[in-house]
Amino acid sequence: MTPLRRSEFLLGFLLSRLLLLVPESAVILLFGVFAWGVPFRGSVAAALLLIVVAAFAFIGLGILVASRARTVEGVTGLMNLCMLPMWLLGGAFFANDRFEGVLHWFAAALPLSQCNAALRDLLLSPAGFGDVIGPLAYLAAFAAACFLLALRWFRWT
Repeated sequence: MTPLRRSEFLLGFLLSRLLLLVPESAVILLFGVFAWGVPFRGSVAAALLLIVVAAFAFIGLGILVASRARTVEGVTGLMNLCMLPMWLLGGAFFANDRFEGVLHWFAAALPLSQCNAALRDLLLSPAGFGDVIGPLAYLAAFAAACFLLALRWFRWT
């Protein structure tokens, strides 16, 4: 039992996860720069904003998936259903620009594709806020939709 409203509880959960994901993402990014020599030519502020917005998007997706599952096993299966296409089609392991037709559209619509494309632009070219505004807007809208749907569908019993 908690005296909090649903929105307060879910927002608190979202913010607690954000406090973990932003430093974790920064460490991974810095490891790539210092250990592997990945260049960082873009705006640091834009990269930090992208990390925060992407973290909100993926946390929102996790809350949305967990909002309807009744068991831990159910959440695990649903998360695998969401994450596997992103791992395979999101551009993390290989370029997704070679896909054609519906598969290309589906891969481009994945939030991980948007995040990876924006990070790639920020790392490899002297990109700034204007260059990543599209992916930022997409990830922010995705995060808002996931959070609002989770707020509506979350089971409280």
